[in-house]
Amino acid sequence: MISVNIAFDNDDRALGEFFRRCKDDLISFLKNQEIDGAAEYDVHEIHSERCSVDYMNERLPEINGKNFLFIAYSHGDVDCLSAGGASYIDSGINPQIFKNSFFYAVACKAGAGLGLTLVGKGSHTFIGYWDEYKVPNLYVPLLVNCVNVGMKMFLNGQTARESFRQMRQYYDQKIDQLTELNAIIPASILVGNREALVFFGREDLTIADFNV
Repeated sequence: MISVNIAFDNDDRALGEFFRRCKDDLISFLKNQEIDGAAEYDVHEIHSERCSVDYMNERLPEINGKNFLFIAYSHGDVDCLSAGGASYIDSGINPQIFKNSFFYAVACKAGAGLGLTLVGKGSHTFIGYWDEYKVPNLYVPLLVNCVNVGMKMFLNGQTARESFRQMRQYYDQKIDQLTELNAIIPASILVGNREALVFFGREDLTIADFNV
């Protein structure tokens, strides 16, 4: 059984729909894997009302004695992830409770500070973005695919590092396609998102390490 914990700020006025669609896309992938018999997941959805320090401090000690996945779709800053204007994961408050995690954050700037803090406090791996992550409204379906493809590669058995490489490669492919269509502005946005990607921690992890 693989523990999958997904935080998403669905109530955010600007990007709530994007965050929810990212979560739904990943949940659909997990369900298909279970139907195919590829894996069995214990999925825990953490919606906006539960994105708080108090809830994290209650939930994480229940699972962090073993390896687990934590995926976040929300706003962020250098040292935190936030929802509703308040941090729920913060370098100065609760990074230690994410020990034993594979942590993936689709959030602005979290890779510039929070990621290294999490790894320093016991997270196995952090993948995220060190700069702003931009979401042009007309290209939300494409961006959902971009942000989730690496996680899907990891769930399919690739190592953490190879999953990261394939995510960058997927960005490259979509950038080339948009450029060929003369969609220069969205292509440039994807370039910025790709270049903001960061990886910290163990490279050799596979999903088998989380089947505990």
